[in-house]
Amino acid sequence: MKQTPCHIQRIAVILFFVALFACSGYAQFGAMEPNDPLPHDPSVITGTLPNGLHYYIRKNSKPEKRAELRLAVKAGSVLENDDQRGLAHFCEHMCFNGTKRFPKQALVNFLESTGIRFGAHINAYTSFDETVYMLQVPTDKPDILGKGMDVLEDWAGSVSFDNAEIDKERGVVIEEWRLGKGANERVRDKLLPTILFNSRYAVRLPIGQKGVLDTFKYATIKKFYHDWYRPDLMSVIAVGDFEPAEMEAMIKSRFSRLVNPKKERERTIYTVPEHNDMFVAIATDKELPTATTDIYFMRDETKTKTVGDYRSELASQIYDAMLGNRLHEISQKPDAPFTYAYVNDGNFLSDRRTYQLSAGLKSESPAAGYEAILKEAFGVKQNGFTATELERQKKDMMAAIERQYKERDKTESRNLVQEYLQNFLEDEPYPGIAYEYELFKKYLPLISLQEVNALSDVRIGKASRVVTLSAPDKPEYKMPSESQLRNLMTTTETAWHMPYDDKVSTMALMPILPQPGKIISVNERKPIGVTEWTLSNGIKVVVKPTDFKNDEILVSAIAPGGSSLATDDTYLSAEHSAGIMSVSGVSFFDVVTLKKMLAGKTVSVNPTVGPLQHGFTGSAAPKDLETMFQLLYLYSTSPRRDPQAFGAYKEQFKAYLQNRSNDPASAFNDTVQVTMSNYHRRVRPFTTELLKEVDLNTALAFYENRIADMSGYTFYFVGSVNMPVLQKYVETYIASLRTGTRNESWKDVGVMTPKGHIEKKVFKGIEPKSNVRIILTGAFDYTPENRFFLQSMAEVLSIKLRETLREEKGGVYGVGVRATPMHYPKPMYQLSVSFGCAPERVDELVAEVNKKLDTMMMKPPEETYVIKVKEIAKRELETSMKENRFWLGTLSQYYFNGENPEEINKRSALIESLSAQKIFEAAKKYCNKANYVKVVLYPEKK
Repeated sequence: MKQTPCHIQRIAVILFFVALFACSGYAQFGAMEPNDPLPHDPSVITGTLPNGLHYYIRKNSKPEKRAELRLAVKAGSVLENDDQRGLAHFCEHMCFNGTKRFPKQALVNFLESTGIRFGAHINAYTSFDETVYMLQVPTDKPDILGKGMDVLEDWAGSVSFDNAEIDKERGVVIEEWRLGKGANERVRDKLLPTILFNSRYAVRLPIGQKGVLDTFKYATIKKFYHDWYRPDLMSVIAVGDFEPAEMEAMIKSRFSRLVNPKKERERTIYTVPEHNDMFVAIATDKELPTATTDIYFMRDETKTKTVGDYRSELASQIYDAMLGNRLHEISQKPDAPFTYAYVNDGNFLSDRRTYQLSAGLKSESPAAGYEAILKEAFGVKQNGFTATELERQKKDMMAAIERQYKERDKTESRNLVQEYLQNFLEDEPYPGIAYEYELFKKYLPLISLQEVNALSDVRIGKASRVVTLSAPDKPEYKMPSESQLRNLMTTTETAWHMPYDDKVSTMALMPILPQPGKIISVNERKPIGVTEWTLSNGIKVVVKPTDFKNDEILVSAIAPGGSSLATDDTYLSAEHSAGIMSVSGVSFFDVVTLKKMLAGKTVSVNPTVGPLQHGFTGSAAPKDLETMFQLLYLYSTSPRRDPQAFGAYKEQFKAYLQNRSNDPASAFNDTVQVTMSNYHRRVRPFTTELLKEVDLNTALAFYENRIADMSGYTFYFVGSVNMPVLQKYVETYIASLRTGTRNESWKDVGVMTPKGHIEKKVFKGIEPKSNVRIILTGAFDYTPENRFFLQSMAEVLSIKLRETLREEKGGVYGVGVRATPMHYPKPMYQLSVSFGCAPERVDELVAEVNKKLDTMMMKPPEETYVIKVKEIAKRELETSMKENRFWLGTLSQYYFNGENPEEINKRSALIESLSAQKIFEAAKKYCNKANYVKVVLYPEKK
């Protein structure tokens, strides 16, 4: 189960960025006058049962044969009594530990047996004001959909709260509490009383108090459930591939049976009080890795109810995006006073809204970054934005809504269900993408610069200002005082600020096009719908047209080599060369100018350099496909040397690395990294000292060498491809690239995993928490069959360890099992098990892991586990085969590894062939502890 993150702001979902689609149902849009109320999408069936329960139903076939179900309860931690601190969240856990129809673990067992993965398809979260249960179920079998609705009904009114199950779950919830312990939590606890200023929210964090979790009486949690889990505070939301009338009948028949308590407790609406002063809070911690500031300007919440409100939201989003662009532009300079900065305007808690400025600060002077973000905000308030900024932002927003409109019949159900959830919880309307698209076309052009600039007075009010600053506790940090932060706010607000100079380029991205080449051979792989082209310059192109998305084309270009081709003295520069080129722009255009030139376009291209391969990734809407090709061409022929961008790149890394070693998790991960590489030079943890080895000229030289002869490249295109158009661009921009006779591949640089039995302990941090990582390695025969059986065996191990370590022992919140097959440079596998726990339970839980590994090698698993793993694999393959990114990644994997891509079609047969014996045979190979590494993080010894 997922707990809502405890940073306090919950950003509202902005209506016009939501990918809703509207089928026929709007007879006409009408005049759309400002006072007209925003309609609800007529494709959604809504209703309220006599007991007060709301419901929303929407038919949607993306993904096919799936339904997204939600049970939302307007009850969270803010409603807890003093002796219930943490029990709203505990209630959420207990919903998975026994209900009327599904005793104890029967619920999770049933869902897994139908192909539903715990965590991915069945989950929940608890926040201050609500608890939401999430379930994705198949719809091709009516009994499964019906059982899914049974689950929601049981959660709503028939949770068992078995005393023994409550006691077992105490350990799980406490381990979730333990996972949150650390510097961020300690800093948060220091800042919250200031941010929330005498609000009940400050003392009702969803995770609760350990003392309560350890000792609460059974009746206490049952009382919370009885008081607040009631139909008049609930909504059922169903979106998916089903018949709406049948779904409505299921909801009515099940949820009408729920009854409200005879003596209902009043559902109090708590607030965050206003104040006229500027509140300041500063917190430091020795384990905090970075410094940050957050500046809040709070005001009363405004609801978007009418067409005029919607127009105001458009203007607000223009304002925020343009200020965000200015802040990003500053961060691209080597002398930038902050490493990053952003702005958010959205719902806060209860009836409050906040305008938030946030920035990552540099250690030399945290106050400078704080002052700089204020200067930009108050500079806008004083001088306003420019006409060219407004024009670009309108283009970007129009492009975004046009793309959503084009994808209206391919919108994922999980996106739609979120909108109806927000309507129930936050009273946000859901007019549908067709209506919103018309609103954009009518009102976006009418929004004036004067209208946008006037929003500064709304956003930056005089009352309810809060400033927080957090930083590592280090003597060299020049920490400002509270009075200094107050004074900087006052002086910056009243100072004169230089107007912004919006530098734009009128040049074309490519004024002269290259001499085209040709496609000289074509090979059709009809079983998988793939076409292979060989170009006149020797480059290979692989194309898979799909109809999974209407407005998406993905590209990946891969050549063997990567940083393995660099020497030991230059590999760091090689590893960072792609990142450096990405922030440097191309040809005559720095990255800021390039971003401005691409306004209104849906396109991106980035270079990549990995250990064994290098190339490019990108995406585009079909209308911007040529721009994507031009960027690919320029990154391949005209990389840009930009010392300013390189300086900013290093400064941002420096700020991240300076205090990274303060973090216990980083120390733990670094130990795992160097141990698993046998302390190889190229796998050293990245530090500020190593950062000094990254050199611009060396990085550029390596990058230019990789593109000087592109003979080894293969380009992959997947998506809504028009083949004649794609062919034209491939011949113009890819077939014209420089190639020669180079025939190189990656090199084995000698990174070897350790042999034998190795155990290491890391002592770092003051919190009572441990992390455990167990890694098994060995030789591997890299075939599709072996990869599948390895992964399936790991799935069984994962379920078994969850049942033992979490459900039986109550010793962990979660346990991760990961199987990684590798082909190059040497065929091998890694099988890793990781979890967090109390330090005093490490040995006990590690023994259980080892016991399970031994058991896996001693006998085949029970058939129930085979059924679960097969169903999960079947269901995930169903959806993956209709996703562009799956095909892009899978095709490039098969081609790079020299495998026949038509083997992809054999995955269904491979799944069907899975048996307990196959899993047993895999376990005997891969659970072998001949090469065994165990690394454990413990708190520092006192």
